[in-house]
Amino acid sequence: MEIAAVVSTVLSGVSTVVSYMSAQNQVKQLENEATKARQEGEVQAQIDVNNTVNEQNALIAEKSATQFNQAVAADKRYTDLKDSIAETRRKMDTGFLKLDSSQRKFGDVFASEEKIAFDKILSMDYAGAQKDYEFYKGVEEIDRKADYVYSQGMAKRDYTLAKFENQAITYENEAAATKSAATANAIAGIAGTASSFFTLGSSEMIKSGQGFGSNFARKFYGVK
Repeated sequence: MEIAAVVSTVLSGVSTVVSYMSAQNQVKQLENEATKARQEGEVQAQIDVNNTVNEQNALIAEKSATQFNQAVAADKRYTDLKDSIAETRRKMDTGFLKLDSSQRKFGDVFASEEKIAFDKILSMDYAGAQKDYEFYKGVEEIDRKADYVYSQGMAKRDYTLAKFENQAITYENEAAATKSAATANAIAGIAGTASSFFTLGSSEMIKSGQGFGSNFARKFYGVK
């Protein structure tokens, strides 16, 4: 009967050790998962940053194209305006020379024609100014989009890092809880095993009238 009790106690101790080692392996796995979560967070956050940079580069290219088109349009408009002024003056000079002396006296008629011509030139200039304003607003909108893309991209990066950091913390908390529970169970198991051995030893001492190291030890270790 005593031998069966000893075997049971030994097996209980072995079970305690096995459970503790298994828990330690689980803790290690959870800690590894926490490390992997942080590493994955860094990777995904870098992807968020790269996407933001790509979107900004596209907007920068669009802005450059808009500014180039504005410069080309302004240059053409200036050339057209200059040519229009020169052509207006040429026509007016030619028309004035064709008038006889009596017709030239009607300066108000000529002045009216001159006003019509230059009003046309002013209209061209105003249209150009409107076009410049449209280009300006277009560039302003591109800058606004670039700022928005940057702020959203950084916010997404921060969210990604926080999300994976929370996962890592969850794994670490679970690992700490598992480790604490394993330690507590191991202490309880060792205490229980020790108590069982002490109880068995005491029983042997009572039966034989000898110390713990005599008959009980011999039976436990198989010594005759």
